[in-house]
Amino acid sequence: MLSLILYLSTTVFFPIYIIVLIIPLLLVKSFIFKKYNGKIIYNSSELLGYIFIGGAACFIATFNILNGPVVVNMQDKSLLGDIPFIFLILVSIILGKFLSLKDLRIIQALIVVEIFIGVLEYISGVPTFFKNITVITELADSDILYQKKVFGVSANSSALAAKVVYLATISFMIDKLRINKNNNIDKFIGLVVIVGLFITFNRTAILAIFLSFLFFYGRSIRNLILIFLPLISIILYKWEDIYEQLTRGKNTVDYSGRDQIFSYFYNFWMDNILLGNRGTKLWWDSYGSVWHAHNSYLEFLASNGLLVFLFFVIGWLLIFRKASLIVFPILIYSISQYGFLWGLSFYDVVLAAIIYIYIYEKPVANTKEL
Repeated sequence: MLSLILYLSTTVFFPIYIIVLIIPLLLVKSFIFKKYNGKIIYNSSELLGYIFIGGAACFIATFNILNGPVVVNMQDKSLLGDIPFIFLILVSIILGKFLSLKDLRIIQALIVVEIFIGVLEYISGVPTFFKNITVITELADSDILYQKKVFGVSANSSALAAKVVYLATISFMIDKLRINKNNNIDKFIGLVVIVGLFITFNRTAILAIFLSFLFFYGRSIRNLILIFLPLISIILYKWEDIYEQLTRGKNTVDYSGRDQIFSYFYNFWMDNILLGNRGTKLWWDSYGSVWHAHNSYLEFLASNGLLVFLFFVIGWLLIFRKASLIVFPILIYSISQYGFLWGLSFYDVVLAAIIYIYIYEKPVANTKEL
């Protein structure tokens, strides 16, 4: 049920607020059915990490209450409005501890089904079969894959691409733990990830998964010879076609407006370097279009400032330590997309769950080093 609620919050069928239901559900399972008795353990390092992040949240909230944000929240769908969203990030981190490997497998299955729906949309020549809040009503009659991106059951192709990255990250984690007795499942998921990357053609997602594959498996001479050398040879051989696709047929690097978006958020942060937007999530209103930073780290810095960012990083490392590297695909993806640090969201809860499961399953599993 937890995994289903989390997933439904990312679809066009339900508002994002549905995710709040997992809190009373967890309370019922914990205190009435005693499901988590003895299973959820907090060590001193984790608790100290929660204190650091909670303290940072209270610190920035004080300035927010006394002075208000520099720029008010422009996003109607925000759960907290002007209230610092770092509180919700902390809630997501804690909630992630209650998800099991079975929950993550269910989430993978749901994403696989969504990618299958995306394939049907692609074949039908439409971006989505469902509610469409964009101006795109049909896929372009073009050889450029970027013009033929589909949404699945998500609000846009970027949301589906993010789920493809999370799908791959869960499989990477399971493989590193060597706890999957049926490796054919993850081989199948690997193929589905490739299909997902094709029908969403999100360049950041493609790069993130390629670099992650190299990061996790590229230190083996055997893998370098059997996998990466042939792959790189194919890339070099087909480079002209690949370059045309990556540049959308323009034969020059297209930043999709990120140069302007990054500039706005970076300049705002430099003008408010210590406290940022005093904890209120910063959005950029550009001629009526409201944009986030398309970079999780820049968004957090601009919204919260350097002081809170440093305390947050310390708290994060106290909780997760170097196990954070197991979500390497998401960390890379978030350099040019908003991959995590949303607040109370599917992405933040699932990311935390992936790391927690890796930490607590690792001692009893026959693991491979990151």
